[in-house]
Amino acid sequence: MSHIILMSPHEIMLSISARAKAKRLYLNLSQKSLAERSGVSLGSLKLFETSGKISLESLIRYLKDYSEFLTTAYLMAGGVFF
Repeated sequence: MSHIILMSPHEIMLSISARAKAKRLYLNLSQKSLAERSGVSLGSLKLFETSGKISLESLIRYLKDYSEFLTTAYLMAGGVFF
């Protein structure tokens, strides 16, 4: 948990987006299919995966669609959420 405290907000955003992209690729989903499935626009999804920037509403839609993502991220982080 202490390493997240040492990260800047930008680094945290990039870390979250990298994990989200890795999960999408692991599930063999295209950005287009994920956007359609989650209700997040394709442009927002692309921006999120490249820069970590996403609106709170889009992030909630994304995470709601992938509730197992939360569990996986939790376990991958050693029990620390993201």
